[in-house]
Amino acid sequence: MINYFPFNNRYGRSEVLLLATTKNENRMITAISRDFHIKEHLLIFGRYPVPGKTKTRLIPALGALGAADCHRGLTEKTVAIAREFAYQTNLSKRLQNADSTSFDESQGEIPLHGKSSSLIAKLGFIPRPLGRCNVFKDTPPLATGSFIRFYHEGGTPVQFENWLGTGINFQRQSDGDLGQRMRSAIADSFKMGASKVVIVGTDLPDLTINHFKDAFHALDSHDLVLGPSMDGGYWLIGMTNEGLNIVRASETLNIGRTKDRLNKNLYMKVSVMTCFVNTFMVRCGQKQNLAPAVPVIKNENERAKTEKSKDIFDDIDWSTERVLTQTLAAAKRFNIKTCQLELLNDLDTPDDLAAHNNKKEHPPVISIIIPTLNEAARIAKVVDSARHPNSEIIVVDGGSCDDTVKIAEKKGVRVITGARGRAMQQNLGAKAARADIVLFLHADTLLPTGYAQSVFMTFLDKSKIAGAFSFNTDSSDPILKLIALGVNIRSRWFKMPYGDQALFFRRSFFESAGGFPESPIAEDLMLIRNLFIKKRQNRNKFAILPLAVTTSARRWLSIGILRTTAINLIILSAIMVGVSPAKVAGLYGKRKG
Repeated sequence: MINYFPFNNRYGRSEVLLLATTKNENRMITAISRDFHIKEHLLIFGRYPVPGKTKTRLIPALGALGAADCHRGLTEKTVAIAREFAYQTNLSKRLQNADSTSFDESQGEIPLHGKSSSLIAKLGFIPRPLGRCNVFKDTPPLATGSFIRFYHEGGTPVQFENWLGTGINFQRQSDGDLGQRMRSAIADSFKMGASKVVIVGTDLPDLTINHFKDAFHALDSHDLVLGPSMDGGYWLIGMTNEGLNIVRASETLNIGRTKDRLNKNLYMKVSVMTCFVNTFMVRCGQKQNLAPAVPVIKNENERAKTEKSKDIFDDIDWSTERVLTQTLAAAKRFNIKTCQLELLNDLDTPDDLAAHNNKKEHPPVISIIIPTLNEAARIAKVVDSARHPNSEIIVVDGGSCDDTVKIAEKKGVRVITGARGRAMQQNLGAKAARADIVLFLHADTLLPTGYAQSVFMTFLDKSKIAGAFSFNTDSSDPILKLIALGVNIRSRWFKMPYGDQALFFRRSFFESAGGFPESPIAEDLMLIRNLFIKKRQNRNKFAILPLAVTTSARRWLSIGILRTTAINLIILSAIMVGVSPAKVAGLYGKRKG
């Protein structure tokens, strides 16, 4: 069903608000005849969560990947709350006393017939969708994109859309210190017609929708609102366009930057000319050298204009405990009516983390499940390749008769014993996993260096639900190199990787799919067939990473390269056409010895 709410905007122009709900997503689409300006802007300042470059002060406590994952979660929470606030605000302001009419929606699009055509005839134009948003778990339908803007460091707008969804205007932060960047963002909103602007960061574990409501409500009677933080700064700043010099200060800053560039270019030209003159005088036997002059664009009124255009972002010692005190002093100096919100603690240091988590252990980012059966000769190397500060390793043994369990326990990893069968062992390990990402690693396969960051960055794209690594063997045999090339081509083109390419999934998706089918062989191929071959719409949701795992060539060398390859292709073809794995299990055979 899709509901439409006709109304007139403040310019007297006809508009319609379309609220659509489908099985997999909720979205609100605003369709208008002309551009419509929203008076309240919510700006989010954040960055792309690259391990090692995000939340660096938390790295000693969480590790680089853990700190980035912490930032990811906080950012997603902030955006989800912002969407909820925008949705509630837009509905309350736009739909008061509006009559709603319902009509059927066909496959998520508005058909141009029936009630839809009468709607178009009434409006005099075809509604133009402004984009859709992916809604995170436990959040209501989305809000219009022009209301929320995300100013970011690092990453690209496309990466942010893949991560946080469309419907939000993603823009790179301007140059300069934090004050200059906030000034520029606020000035942009005021130039677009906003009367109230609020900026919030993405490191607030205790943020709620009421904080946004309180901030905008406070701006009804104040020119400036600040959310003080326990470290001496502020977690939120909001202001109106009344009595503030934000736009003028921003323009003055841009003029100053232009003058600086002119001075720099002019100085470089004069320096080059001075160098030529000095060289000529030396060649002529004259010893005196000329010093390069430093031209300056002078303006007698420039100092007065600069002082007049200053605002509350000037003369602040950013990233210190004096930020709030200095900002309040500046507001008093400029006679700005100020309101302070609730005191909150942002998450920047290990002490902040300990206070927030109440000494709870931070969960791992990736859970690695290793099924084993008599793998004493290799389990130590496999565990070492998988070891990472933000990964948990779970060895699921199927009844080994050698020292596999003893070696794994000595390595300090978690060991679970269960019924024999790789599918059952892997499913058992997934149930015991604590991370949101599960990676299944065969006991004859080694993970590459940097695997954890690659998997983490892959799943920043919310459309990706599973993936695998590229394939390689530990043999230098040219035939096996050719086989590895063929495996990688098949994986990338047809999304048909083997299990020894270290399959990884979002745990929620893996659990909803029912895990690996309990099969004597080829449980990995059966799962891939069911999820990504039969369901073509899922193929683009599967990622093949350029990093390659290294699989032991022991089976090829034991049975024979050509024979092993032929058996693998027969089993693969049989599974893809629906032949029962039990009927071809005998082909798999056993290694000699």
